[in-house]
Amino acid sequence: DLHQVLRLFLTAARNNVVVAPRVLERIRQSTSDFSRVLDAECSRLFMAILEPRGCLGATLRAMYETGVLEVVLPEFSRVRCLLQFNAYHSYTVDEHTLRAMSIIESFEQESGPVGAAYREIKLKPVLHLAMLLHDVGKGSVEDHSELGRSIAERIAVRLGLTEPQRQLLMFLIHKHL
Repeated sequence: DLHQVLRLFLTAARNNVVVAPRVLERIRQSTSDFSRVLDAECSRLFMAILEPRGCLGATLRAMYETGVLEVVLPEFSRVRCLLQFNAYHSYTVDEHTLRAMSIIESFEQESGPVGAAYREIKLKPVLHLAMLLHDVGKGSVEDHSELGRSIAERIAVRLGLTEPQRQLLMFLIHKHL
């Protein structure tokens, strides 16, 4: 079930190991059977996965490729294989986002001001969630930052974020440009 799969991804992330391809394939085959109701424990596990450990990008990519990420965040399916037509993006929105997730966590090891600022951030799971959702509003005629902000609010409520966390998430997405 979803609880067990999220525990598996969390355990793999905490131990900086890759889930075996056969296990990932079995998870992919099972995602259609998972409950789409996110309870408090699933929310807690997902937010724990968003803690920095050096393998956040790989963990989220595995969750995406198996369909688990879209079970937890169905809104992310809006950007699956979504093309972008501008000079700033070389990848589809989903790929751009997953690559950004790998890069953001690397700031922990950076010696310059970006690394220093990243290390000072207290709510890294909220920052990581904002990075994951920063372009979720794309693909609509509406400004993607505005739409992303309202999508983020719904997600924050579903994940049980506190009011300050919810406000921070919405701000980061709304002002990410």
